[in-house]
Amino acid sequence: MPLIKNELWIAGPGSGKSYKLVETALKFPDKKILLTTFTNSNTEVLKNLFYEQNNCIPPNVTIDSWWAILLKHGVKPFQGVMTDNEIQGTHLVNSTSSTIMKNGKVVGNIAEANTREYFFDNNYKIYSDKLAFAVVRCNEKTNGLVMERLSLLFDFVMIDEAQDLVGYDLEIIRLLLLSESDIILAADPRQVTFQTHHSGKYKKYQQGKIKDFINDYFKNGEVQVDTKSLKDSRRCNDDICKLASQIYPEYPIIKSQFNTLSNHHNGIFYIHQNEVSTYLEDHNGVQLRNSIKTPTNPNFSVYNFGEAKGMTFDHVLIYPTKDIVDWIKSKDCEILAEETRAKFFVAVTRARYSVAFVLPDDKYVAEGQMGLGFK
Repeated sequence: MPLIKNELWIAGPGSGKSYKLVETALKFPDKKILLTTFTNSNTEVLKNLFYEQNNCIPPNVTIDSWWAILLKHGVKPFQGVMTDNEIQGTHLVNSTSSTIMKNGKVVGNIAEANTREYFFDNNYKIYSDKLAFAVVRCNEKTNGLVMERLSLLFDFVMIDEAQDLVGYDLEIIRLLLLSESDIILAADPRQVTFQTHHSGKYKKYQQGKIKDFINDYFKNGEVQVDTKSLKDSRRCNDDICKLASQIYPEYPIIKSQFNTLSNHHNGIFYIHQNEVSTYLEDHNGVQLRNSIKTPTNPNFSVYNFGEAKGMTFDHVLIYPTKDIVDWIKSKDCEILAEETRAKFFVAVTRARYSVAFVLPDDKYVAEGQMGLGFK
């Protein structure tokens, strides 16, 4: 079966992009295939889809998280060009590493020339925000051997949730697209709930602008961009698609291809805090919250908004933040920070049949009911 050399799929929520990646991989049993995605939860989603479609993960398929791939195939085989010590793993950081501190304040940054302190902690674990940069440096210092080795190992590289990749990850994407491997990128630009690291590299392509990145760096058709095949939702019913479309009005309206109705509960709803237990018992809803600090019912499943990306549930109950409640009242998207808007979008689009919000008082409930047509 022929495959176009390089592709970018721009997808809608619940459109089946992960399913299609797995389906495509299964069509090439004689090819060595790598599937990767940023988060561990999405990695598990890919594995489960193989079990659903094929009862197993074929021996020609490798599935691993993005950081694991960068460490295993991008840095460790070439660590000698960076250090004489063995790299011991990854040190997860949530902000910029390699800073110079004085009296508890950042007063400067360690220079890249100081390889030991710039890239590694005291145990020779590489800082997570420097991992992609280290891969690029290893590739440069070995005259392209990192990409050459990857191409020898894998005929196809398929990257799910590619909108999460930023900075030097995008440089790795650029190098992969120039390599001998066939590359498929799948992304929903509205679902940037995580970013792999904080970097000034390719800064204008943050917040899911991977299509702009591809169009700017591959102007001669080297990458086929498909914005149509996966634009509709096979997961969410019409009411949920309409609500999700209001969160990102600058994007095309999401249409539902999901025609199966629940036998008892469909649509968008509001409830008060004192109704949560009864609601969950009646509908077996999954609770979604912005952070672990939000109180929930311990007797029912709960996920943080970002953690739920890639998952599907019949009914969800959302504990909205104050700015999300304000959006419910006004539908003014400028109220929402980009990260909040993306996480809100992810939360809403996890559901097949119904989305319910826990709203804080009668005033918000009344105005929210008018604003969104709640039931």
